[in-house]
Amino acid sequence: MLNGQVFLNGERIKLMGVEWTAGSNPNFGFAETDSMILAMGKLMKNVNCIFSRQHFQQDDLFYEFCDRNGIIVQQEVPLWGPETPANDTIRSIAMKQLERMISNMYNHPSIFSWGVGNELRGRDADMKQMIADLLKRSRELDPTRMTAYVSNTLTTSFYNNPKFTADAANDGDYLMMNEYGASWWDIPQGKIHSYLDSVHFSYPNKAFFISEFGLCEPNFKGGDQRRLEDLVYHMAIYESKPYVEGAIYFDLTDYRTHYPGTSEKNKFRRRVHGIYDMYGNPKPSMKVLRELSSPVEVQQARQWKKGKLNLLIFGSIGLPQHTVKGYKLYVSATTENYTSTKAYALPDIIPGEGINFEVDDLYNGVGIVTIVRPNRYIVTQKDFSWEEKDQ
Repeated sequence: MLNGQVFLNGERIKLMGVEWTAGSNPNFGFAETDSMILAMGKLMKNVNCIFSRQHFQQDDLFYEFCDRNGIIVQQEVPLWGPETPANDTIRSIAMKQLERMISNMYNHPSIFSWGVGNELRGRDADMKQMIADLLKRSRELDPTRMTAYVSNTLTTSFYNNPKFTADAANDGDYLMMNEYGASWWDIPQGKIHSYLDSVHFSYPNKAFFISEFGLCEPNFKGGDQRRLEDLVYHMAIYESKPYVEGAIYFDLTDYRTHYPGTSEKNKFRRRVHGIYDMYGNPKPSMKVLRELSSPVEVQQARQWKKGKLNLLIFGSIGLPQHTVKGYKLYVSATTENYTSTKAYALPDIIPGEGINFEVDDLYNGVGIVTIVRPNRYIVTQKDFSWEEKDQ
């Protein structure tokens, strides 16, 4: 990271992803099989995840999947919640967990940073000192990686307050902020913009990431339609802010928890927070997240010269943002049969670049356009069919 911006192998990039909370499928709990762990990793890739975090440690198999499939991870000690004390017992446990975590997971290239906690009273002096000490210890144990704290108190006070003091997140190598405007944050949607601006102006030299956003039911009711609307609205805000370097949607699946404040009281005690249910079945919001998280946009399909279709394709300048290399494109009659059709190799596409790409016109000016990564995960799938009765 340089001057608040993110670079990978010399390329200016922006990141987008989702977090998976393990142990939530009622058929397995925390005794997840290898096949289940891999299935969850695949669900992450199915929504274009390249950036994630883990509140607590997972089986090595999960990180091996991330190593091989292009997901970078902030790995955290399981230390969260405003009720957590900063006493000697908690400090000792947290330090031991940090040391063990770094020792055990050091060789996973997918882990780019160590996280030292989540939502921990980041404005209180005793907790700020403990967080600072954990960050310092993380750098001592692994000077090759970054380290950060995930905050929910960055909006408590800003630079223009005469009594302003920095949040604990400022001691990290970059800012990670959980953002729940118009749900957990009791504010109008229209104020989210100014809150983000104020955080950035308070810490202008820090790369700024949204570490969580999403809709938590049943605390905030409205079903997946509200989740979908919340997702679209928040992504539009983040993509309008040049200083937002990445975001992580929370959560991949609905998850089970005994955390205080969870209003569901049945045997599952869930937070309905996912784009998939607890069993991994997709909701309508899943495809919306996939499309919003695509690094490439197919905007038009136009009949060209005889027998040819022209596709207008852009490299994303939102979230994520990186050069597209080695992708393939298909045009099919249905979403399921694209692999049985001709594969077209796309040229490299840089963020903001637009190309006109010619394909065979097999369906009289319409069809479903599917683009896949080199590892065969769908990046985007758009239906350009049209019938007069639809109008």
